[in-house]
Amino acid sequence: MTLGIDVSPLFSEMVMASATNDLVQKKMVYLYLVNYAESNSELAILAVNTLQKDCRDDDPMIRGLALRSL
Repeated sequence: MTLGIDVSPLFSEMVMASATNDLVQKKMVYLYLVNYAESNSELAILAVNTLQKDCRDDDPMIRGLALRSL
């Protein structure tokens, strides 16, 4: 993404990768989802479901990250 390469075709794989418990990886995935959700509006609904699930997580860092990404 930072090199200007269009990686939007990976959107569905990134939605599935957001199911991780690793906070650093989750931050990177959410950054990707926020950047490319507008260009993949049909698949962004899948990301909203994942973000809603993370809003109910026990970890306050994950809840905050999910709320910010929503």
